Amino acid sequence: MSVHMKFKKAKILSITLLALTLLASCGKKNVVNSKVADSGGYTGINPNLNTGGDVNASQLGSIINQISCTQGSRLNNVYTYQLSGSGTLTTIYGSFTPGQISGPIRQIYVGKSSYGDVMLVAKITNGSSVVGYNVYLSYCSQNSNSYPLISDQRPMANFQAPRGITITDPTTTGYGVVSAAETIIIAQGISYQSQWGGSIQLPQYQVYTYFRP
Repeated sequence: MSVHMKFKKAKILSITLLALTLLASCGKKNVVNSKVADSGGYTGINPNLNTGGDVNASQLGSIINQISCTQGSRLNNVYTYQLSGSGTLTTIYGSFTPGQISGPIRQIYVGKSSYGDVMLVAKITNGSSVVGYNVYLSYCSQNSNSYPLISDQRPMANFQAPRGITITDPTTTGYGVVSAAETIIIAQGISYQSQWGGSIQLPQYQVYTYFRP
């Protein structure tokens, strides 16, 4: 079921709520072409310099803002998850936890969905050894019948990548790419003031996103 199916405006509130419930059970699916491309065209922080420390908000924004939302607008929140692990991996598996690993950045990988959602993966090193990866997620808003499905009003949590995140190093200098990542994150349920009057409870919403180059 496509979450971008257009619903006719409900004549009564109960029909609108039914449509919203059906949408919540399906989730958002962002599917794009799987062709691998070099992301060296992005500018900003130099991923080939081990400058040390965390990537700060302005550096993240310099990359994210080069990718436009094709629907909605970019959320203010950037969600950050970490995964510890040694060795050089082409596919990152495991249990992602909130926060980020401190340390020099060896490489940054860029992925996006067809709707402009952005995933940045930073490879963190200690000397010549890889100690883990930080994942930064920036989403575009989405509404259904004036109800917010993906919004800064609805904090998101519990990020998962059940099949892992596949990354590819650049063929030249510059950024690598997120070659494939099928992800899930949960938009929290909230109490929402309806435009028809009265407050309603919006249930949790599973956001399914496919990231590619």
